[in-house]
Amino acid sequence: MAEDIATFTIDQCRGHQKVLRQKITGCCTRMRKVITNKLSRREATRLLDEARTLLGDSARLMTEAEGEQQQESFLRYGGDVDAVADEVAAYISGREGNEASVPGWDPADPEVLAARQRAQDAAKVYQEAAKAAEEVLKEMEAAKQSVQDLGEEKDLNGDREDDFRSIISVPPYKPVARIHAPDEWITNYCSGREKPFVYSGDHRHTSVRVDLEVYSGCALDWFEWIDLFHSLVHQTGKAPGEKLAILKRNVRGETVDLVYGLGGGELAYKESLRRLKETCGSRAVIRAAHLQALDRVEPPTPDTFRRFAEKVRTHLFNLTWIGETGHADLIERLTQKLQPQDRLHWNDGQRGGLERRTMNEFGHWLCTRASAYQNDYSIAAEQHQRSNNPARPPQTGNNPHHQKRHSRAHQASTNHRAGPARGPPAPTPRYLVLVQR
Repeated sequence: MAEDIATFTIDQCRGHQKVLRQKITGCCTRMRKVITNKLSRREATRLLDEARTLLGDSARLMTEAEGEQQQESFLRYGGDVDAVADEVAAYISGREGNEASVPGWDPADPEVLAARQRAQDAAKVYQEAAKAAEEVLKEMEAAKQSVQDLGEEKDLNGDREDDFRSIISVPPYKPVARIHAPDEWITNYCSGREKPFVYSGDHRHTSVRVDLEVYSGCALDWFEWIDLFHSLVHQTGKAPGEKLAILKRNVRGETVDLVYGLGGGELAYKESLRRLKETCGSRAVIRAAHLQALDRVEPPTPDTFRRFAEKVRTHLFNLTWIGETGHADLIERLTQKLQPQDRLHWNDGQRGGLERRTMNEFGHWLCTRASAYQNDYSIAAEQHQRSNNPARPPQTGNNPHHQKRHSRAHQASTNHRAGPARGPPAPTPRYLVLVQR
């Protein structure tokens, strides 16, 4: 390789290895095609030399940071080259004595000899790298076994010391990784940094039909709706004007004013997306909406604990999209709604480190705690009962609107049975009106 391998980073080494392995696979495929079609033996030998040279170059890129997976991949490609080399050797020996398919080819040509020498050198490098890979695998297995033995030896020392350490120790700090919000693609698209979406196969026909819901401007529904719009509309082969038309058709309320009158192709489409994100995707508004929704959630009972847990976890998950950092204060406010035994279980399980507890961890614990109120058999029995006895629609006898509709339907059915009307109805006698009153 002409490049200086010592200056490569791990990502660059992986990229070069990927290219080299693709070339190795291509050489093996062409060699098998030459053997199958009984083509030039010179071509088969040249491809074999090239594959071994590429394998040697790939061996030089192996580093300790590659890990066990890369070692196994290297051994697998080396095995493929060896297998094809045996097939090429058998093919050449089987055609020994036949005339050359390429006139004027001399096996003793200096270029051929130099290529063979390079192939032999590459084979030696491959063998050394394979031996080093096997040694690394053995060391990894030995280290893994040592860790397991150390864990068993630690268990033999008793639980007393472990309990003492668990009480006074604080779990290590794990920084929260940054996550990308569902509407960040709008910024990338409007600034021209979005990569074009490449379709594979026939994407025009699908057996699954999903309709885009109407967005009314609610901050709690913004992330869900814009993510569906990105998947169902934006990442398609439609023109920007058609996407803008679909966008206008699926907004309601005050959101219509944001995109009203916009037209002009891609520029108008980008402007509409930018306006929607600035208004509907305002982080301050979304944060306030979720915090207010959490405050409105009623304290749970044993029967409503699961519903409470799922609602809280959904709101907390959406707050992580906008980078909410007030974990400890928000979790403390939510724990005040729990029963004393549940608060004790949460605080005792964390063993300190109030400022390091994340909202997603609390949401996961909350749902796990809700599942503890029911065992597996009771949950299965409840699901079976709901599937066999579906809930009836609620009775609406006390609903005035339903009574009004029912009276209209009854009147219509009565008129239908009585036949078509023959003029205006007769006036009601006055004495009958007095009696009715």
